[in-house]
Amino acid sequence: NELGDIYLVGRLPLKAVTEQEIDRILGAVLQYADSSFNPLLELGFSSAIRREWAWRVSRGESLANLKAFEHLI
Repeated sequence: NELGDIYLVGRLPLKAVTEQEIDRILGAVLQYADSSFNPLLELGFSSAIRREWAWRVSRGESLANLKAFEHLI
């Protein structure tokens, strides 16, 4: 939308809505969201990640939760 939000919309026939199908669909959504999360952060926040990295290094702070982005440094 105009704010940059992403909405996922899907439709199924009522007879296709089973516990197994809901589990399959939600599992697929989770897998795709998780697998694209870091690349999306890199696209939108690479300069902020680099600044945060430098700030933590300058203060001796942990870099543990930034290790996935070390290749940006």
